[in-house]
Amino acid sequence: MWAESIHPTTLQWGRPLANRFTQKEAGKLWARFKFVDDLLQADEDQWAPGFQGEETRYYFDQVPAELSVEAFVATF
Repeated sequence: MWAESIHPTTLQWGRPLANRFTQKEAGKLWARFKFVDDLLQADEDQWAPGFQGEETRYYFDQVPAELSVEAFVATF
């Protein structure tokens, strides 16, 4: 689980942040931001020079045109 490790540079703040939310609250947050998470992922693995992590489908340096503040707020 992501909440087990702490890595402030990548915004993985671990258990200290996770402990502030109940499972129900965390579920609501994930549901609220699923729209954003889905748009930030490609259909194929992404790669960027110097990236040393595991394979990922998340865009490194692109934000899809469909992802805007207006589009996010419209999901509320």
